[in-house]
Amino acid sequence: MSQPKIARIDQSKLRESAYEALHEAFTRGAFAPGETVSLRTLADQLGTSMTPVREAVRRLVAEGALVDTPSRTLEVPPLTQPECANSNRHAWR
Repeated sequence: MSQPKIARIDQSKLRESAYEALHEAFTRGAFAPGETVSLRTLADQLGTSMTPVREAVRRLVAEGALVDTPSRTLEVPPLTQPECANSNRHAWR
């Protein structure tokens, strides 16, 4: 059996990179509270397939950064009162 000519891509790094990019985007408010997002849109914006994005989204849903609705859409959760207070404080600086 011959050796492969191309090194395999480490899928765990791809999943982690997708998670980090999405986590950072949701943390900095790139998506508005209540906004719906699709896996396809996120994958297109990251320039990757949907598989690493799907796995990253599962982690974000578990952390509360996204909500998986009964209609199978993803939604950015509303801000909590402390988050609103922090948001307003930063907006006036």
